[in-house]
Amino acid sequence: MIGLDGVVRARQSGEDREIGQNVSFGTLFSYQRQAEEGYYISESDISGIRRIFSYQAMTDYPLILVVGVSEADALAEFYNRRDKYYVAAGVVSLFIAGAIGVLIRMILARQRAKSSNTCCTRYQKQPVRSMIREKSTSRFIKRLVN
Repeated sequence: MIGLDGVVRARQSGEDREIGQNVSFGTLFSYQRQAEEGYYISESDISGIRRIFSYQAMTDYPLILVVGVSEADALAEFYNRRDKYYVAAGVVSLFIAGAIGVLIRMILARQRAKSSNTCCTRYQKQPVRSMIREKSTSRFIKRLVN
């Protein structure tokens, strides 16, 4: 709780309950001049810790109520979840990169095997064709004889 004169009337931050500081030069009053209530993110004028502040000027009293929470504390769960997402994205990316690497190796091996077989397939097919001809000829002859 801060008076309109900028003097801290009541304050608690953890175990610190110090009062009487003059914060009239601080960020709160620049925002309070623009709107009677609102929020802002800034370093605390007293502790220097980056905080998310919410404030409201009291209409019947010359006081401003201010509540601030450490940005790190307020966003701790978000940062924790974000870090887990980064790790998961990294693992998935490595898996995809590995799968792509395996596919490329398979394609290259297939191309090498195909190119090495093309010179031999002409010669290999001829004996196979002649064997087929011989089998079909022998069947034909067997049919004629029987």
